[in-house]
Amino acid sequence: MSEGGLIGVQVLNEFTNVARRKLRWHWNQIEASLAVVEELLGPVAPLTAAIHARAVILARERKLSVYDALIVAAAQDAGCRILFSEDLQHGQKFGALTVENPFRRGAD
Repeated sequence: MSEGGLIGVQVLNEFTNVARRKLRWHWNQIEASLAVVEELLGPVAPLTAAIHARAVILARERKLSVYDALIVAAAQDAGCRILFSEDLQHGQKFGALTVENPFRRGAD
């Protein structure tokens, strides 16, 4: 894993869906944005059958949506220590992985 960061394909899937459906961006805007993300963070971490299997367990045991569980499982697979997300609970732990909300206000 690079020191700068990592992005999983599930995050890109969600971004694309929101940009297209909610923001009503044109495809060229979405594709340009995806290119910038890859330029900043490097290659995208793929989803694998093993990550999917782990996500199913996380979804069941931790009561996560399948989509959030895929993001958590991919971060664990990549050896990440921090997962930046506004969708999961700030401070929530998944083994060695800790969720941080980058938009959270106030002291810890």
